[in-house]
Order: sequence, then structure tokens, then C-alpha cells
Amino acid sequence: MSTSREDYEFIYRTIKHKGNKIVHYPAIKNLILIFEKKWKLSEDNNSYKSYVNLLKLALKKLFK
Repeated sequence: MSTSREDYEFIYRTIKHKGNKIVHYPAIKNLILIFEKKWKLSEDNNSYKSYVNLLKLALKKLFK
């Protein structure tokens, strides 16, 4: 079983991949939604919220 940090790092690396194009946006956004659903009820809710915010910010920066 992975931790929320490991999942966050995987998605962040996915967002930062140099080959991303606008066509990849929906799939990456879906990864973030899956992450949210998976970790929403976790014990460490503050970390979860921080990770989600950081991922959404990184995605916005990539496709601005």
C-alpha cells in the first residue's frame, strides 16, 4: 500500500514531465481527482489538503 506522499510524488512527476501537451490535461486532472478520493478520509487530513493544493497549482502553471 502506498502512502499519500508517494502518490503525491508520482502525480507531481507526471505533471512535470517535459512531454506533456494540452491533450494530457484531462488525464492529469483525473489523476488528481483519484488522489483526492483515495486520501480524503485519511487520518492526516492537513497533509492531504496541502498535497491537493500543490498538485492543482502545478497543473495550472503547466497549462496556463
